[in-house]
Amino acid sequence: MGRRIYDAEFETSGTDHEHLGRFWWTDSITGQSGTWSRAEAVSYVGSRPKGDVFVSENGYTVAVGVWYYTSNPNIKWIQTESDGQRFDNLTTLAQRRAAGLVNK
Repeated sequence: MGRRIYDAEFETSGTDHEHLGRFWWTDSITGQSGTWSRAEAVSYVGSRPKGDVFVSENGYTVAVGVWYYTSNPNIKWIQTESDGQRFDNLTTLAQRRAAGLVNK
């Protein structure tokens, strides 16, 4: 595996994936950690094979991919693939952060 996103923050007042603006990650191979802006996350995730960037919560792991509006492909964001689990979703991480809870 590669980089696990363990925390996220909304950049605007919205609550959907396209409103996420900052991400905290750790590399599962090297142990390095850091943060990405939305643009940095889109660039990095878009350059990696599927599954290399992921969210892992409560025993579930889900891949993160780059998404965009079909009507405007210039607006891009990252989002978890749908797996039916709400707690491993990037927006759930951001909601917990907004509530003052620590994500690790």
